[in-house]
Amino acid sequence: MSDFWTRAADLRAEQQPLVSRFQAAFSTGIVVYGAGFVGTWAVQYLQGLGAKIVCVVDRNPAKWHTAIRGVPVVAPEDPAVAETGWVLVAARHAAKAVVEQLTATGLTALSFDAFFAVSRYPDILEINEAFLADELSRQTLGAVVLAWLSGSPAPCRDVQAPDQYFCLPGFADDDRHIFIDAGAYVGDTVEKFIWACHGAFKRIHAFEPGERQFAALRRRTERLTAEWALDDGQIALVNAGVAEASGRMACVNVSGPAQSLNLVEAAADRDDLPTSAVYSLDDYLQGQPASLIKADVEGLELALLRGAAATIRRCGPKMALSVYHFPSDIFEIPAYVRSLDSSYRFALRHHSPLLMETVLYCWKE
Repeated sequence: MSDFWTRAADLRAEQQPLVSRFQAAFSTGIVVYGAGFVGTWAVQYLQGLGAKIVCVVDRNPAKWHTAIRGVPVVAPEDPAVAETGWVLVAARHAAKAVVEQLTATGLTALSFDAFFAVSRYPDILEINEAFLADELSRQTLGAVVLAWLSGSPAPCRDVQAPDQYFCLPGFADDDRHIFIDAGAYVGDTVEKFIWACHGAFKRIHAFEPGERQFAALRRRTERLTAEWALDDGQIALVNAGVAEASGRMACVNVSGPAQSLNLVEAAADRDDLPTSAVYSLDDYLQGQPASLIKADVEGLELALLRGAAATIRRCGPKMALSVYHFPSDIFEIPAYVRSLDSSYRFALRHHSPLLMETVLYCWKE
């Protein structure tokens, strides 16, 4: 095992007693710090474990007096925080600093990522030992897990790789590619793909649900079509998301940036939210081929795969799948892909100095 794994194992052993104490506190009540993307998922995950969540803390006043799965969102100064005393910090990019601040005030605090890594360590090890095809993948996973446990993104910088989505052989250098870009944003990946394959490809299907983002995608596509002398219609633009089933979903922006547009099931009491069309890839393609699928769909990657099961079994496409949105993605997504076709192989690469842009590459020999 690499030094990442040695250090991760040491940290896991060091933090195991605290994790056990948090698990014992589930029945009396804990607090989740951070009402963003990871915090919202953490509430659902912890409730599934039987935890009583007293409140969710967030610094953003716009989120106060709202609720996540029936749990009130409150200010850090709310008396319920100190009264409860047990805080799991899901503010991922500031977790270490927040844990230190809370601990200094007498609260018992731990990052949610560390809690997850310690409690699900056997599942993570299984992916490392049984799924990943090369040593760099295993070092990459070790670096990500060490970052979860330590609260520092420094290990991610040690394994940061270039050429996101196209860094492995065959993921761009094939003039027969029919490329599905799920989560096309403003067309940045479409442009990278065209450059990576030197403009030689059969077709691109680019999905983007956000209106502003889609407008930018359209403008960029018009430019690329002219610059590369592409055929009209060679790039198909779809102002929609990709999910497990076709229909409509609500658009929310949990984390703030325009690139973090999330699609969620529309709630009956939230008719103020804009909605977007969504397709399952099986419905959209209707039996047409796909040879390369890239997915960065803000946590809907597993849903996308379920909605593309027939396409994956039929075509065996290469896939570059984001596995950093939810901690469980890193072992649930490869396990699901292999359940569809046991001949898939996997590599893991990390493409950011932060705890984001971790990509699982899937292919068949």
